[in-house]
Amino acid sequence: MLECLSIVARQVGILFVLMAVGFACNRVRLLAEVTVKGIVELLMVVVAPCLIVRAFERPFAPQLLVGLGWAVAAALNTPLAMFAVGVYLAQCHFGKMLVKKKLYAVSAVRLVLIPLLVLALLSLAPGMGYDIRCAMLICAACPVGSNLAVYAQLHNKDYTYAVETVAVSTILCVITIPLLVRVGGMLWGAGA
Repeated sequence: MLECLSIVARQVGILFVLMAVGFACNRVRLLAEVTVKGIVELLMVVVAPCLIVRAFERPFAPQLLVGLGWAVAAALNTPLAMFAVGVYLAQCHFGKMLVKKKLYAVSAVRLVLIPLLVLALLSLAPGMGYDIRCAMLICAACPVGSNLAVYAQLHNKDYTYAVETVAVSTILCVITIPLLVRVGGMLWGAGA
């Protein structure tokens, strides 16, 4: 369980470093709001589709060299999204954010209730190996996606609330993912 906790904490740390860069850029007024909106539009119109195309790529062949361009654009997905989340997070009040009960309720549904339902369904699936079950459980246990805040901003909705749900659920997932993997390992007969 400690190894799982370490892996999750390291990955969440990387996400928060990327958010910190966006946060700092916002605080020192390095980027205008229109620039951030442009970055978000680039993310949603170019990068996200490239990520989808990249997911369907086949093994390398000379005629697929064009795929390299798709791969480079797709690799920008997480850094740009987390940068945007950091910019939005700089506009939030941390003290108020950390006491909003609704954020914890949303996080409980996303990080505990949904994964427990998936865990139960996976436990009923015959002939499925531990690794596949565990991978599916981890996917179900991941925090609220950064695209929530990005889409909220693109559609002129309450992106500060959206980014607060991303931030709180990302912090809490450091605890919930390893615990859920441990429970899954105990139910499925593997040491987690």
